[in-house]
Amino acid sequence: MAESSRLTKTKEQWAQARRGGEEREVFYEGDARLPPGQHLVETWPVLDLGQKPDIPLSEWKLTIGGFVAHSITWNWEEFLAQPQFTDVSDFHCVTSWSRF
Repeated sequence: MAESSRLTKTKEQWAQARRGGEEREVFYEGDARLPPGQHLVETWPVLDLGQKPDIPLSEWKLTIGGFVAHSITWNWEEFLAQPQFTDVSDFHCVTSWSRF
């Protein structure tokens, strides 16, 4: 079995095991910012199966379509040229983790 397949299989098993909703340690219990049932993480979780496509930036594109007034597609340079801002806020994920 290839190393990437083994990693993918392991991550799939971890994800399946966590579906049971087992109790996890809750940090800062009683902090009003942490919703019930959430646990605080210090770093952003990486939620993938270990398979990351190798896409050259010259071929990268982002398309916003569907239920929008006007579809748009940006290449990497056009995407980076869009207005940017900094937002500082709490993040609560449906998979039960939070990050302040």
